[in-house]
Amino acid sequence: ATVCAALVETTGYDCAWIGDIDGQTGSISVTTSAGRCPAGVGDEFEGMLGETTIRQAIWTHEVQTTATTAEDPAFDWRAESEQAYTERAVAAVPITRGGTLYSVCCVYTDRSTAFGSDERAILSQLGAVVGHAIAASERTQALMSDELIEVDLQIPALFAQPTPSPTDWAVDITQTIAVSDDEYI
Repeated sequence: ATVCAALVETTGYDCAWIGDIDGQTGSISVTTSAGRCPAGVGDEFEGMLGETTIRQAIWTHEVQTTATTAEDPAFDWRAESEQAYTERAVAAVPITRGGTLYSVCCVYTDRSTAFGSDERAILSQLGAVVGHAIAASERTQALMSDELIEVDLQIPALFAQPTPSPTDWAVDITQTIAVSDDEYI
């Protein structure tokens, strides 16, 4: 809510909202919004102003914008989709960190000069910063939690062959925590 409110209060956007994406169904549920949002924000996502621009941002993980023009139906998963037209300028900002898509932030404005290259760069940075904050919060919650996830990796006969066959996977250990002198998690 703070991000949306700040965007509306300080940047001149008419509306800002953040929505979560269901990776299996592709559905988007608006979790918070601020300002004078178009009809349908907070309700069903289908048919929302800027819908195909939003889906394009989700799929490409890049800021996408449109301003009073036709939207690209190639990024609409519905076979019967028609070309949509926006009434105002829309920017869809993917909130990401390290290749993980957390959500999408959309801003709307009536400004005819909205979303130039500098503004898009700032919005892209906003998506990265919010994504970093979400990742840090999740990491903190995991470290503060009493829950522990232990993974045992067993590879039978890994060294039995004279020359191991090449694999197309890797295991990266990004962090360990010492629990005793010679034991780590």
